[in-house]
Amino acid sequence: MEAGGGGEALVLPDDDLYSTLIADPIRATFALPRLSLGAGTISAAGLARNGVKIGGRLGLVRFRPGGNRDRGLQIGAELGFAGQLDREHESDNLGGSGTADGL
Repeated sequence: MEAGGGGEALVLPDDDLYSTLIADPIRATFALPRLSLGAGTISAAGLARNGVKIGGRLGLVRFRPGGNRDRGLQIGAELGFAGQLDREHESDNLGGSGTADGL
């Protein structure tokens, strides 16, 4: 789609304009880790837990000056959820936290 001033707008781009930070601990990703804690502060919770992380990024629209693929502005969304389940007390959910960011 052609934008004013010789630029270009791309709806739902198939890649990210800027790459994801590898070392970001709250980055939206998929993971099912088995956790074993040495000590805990919740007396009714066990130290053996399963983790759940789900989420991802979605580019909504990208604006590029003059069709230049390496420059521009991208608007998108990043959503995620992280939670822990107690393996020793199977009916217990230790809760989770969600993240939502605009890119």
